[in-house]
Amino acid sequence: MEESAYSKMLRLGPIVKEYDELLFEKILREVIDEGVVEIDITGWTFEAIRTLLRVIRYMDSPPILISSGAIRIFVHPPTDSLIDPLALQMVNEPW
Repeated sequence: MEESAYSKMLRLGPIVKEYDELLFEKILREVIDEGVVEIDITGWTFEAIRTLLRVIRYMDSPPILISSGAIRIFVHPPTDSLIDPLALQMVNEPW
């Protein structure tokens, strides 16, 4: 039985590094296209969160992000210049 895109996303989020970002982006796009409305990013790497923010930056209704029980809802997705600083903050600081 083939692993679903959602399962791949959950498994890879904590271990994504720069060389994995393109593959992870493809998986994220599949998951979001399937209609996922929330994503738990607890324990994800900086690269995984940065990739997610890049994927959702042009979405009208980005998914809700959950980390250690805290919820982040974007009214407007982050602009390109804010993606790296926001991803770093999301990895290093509690919400």
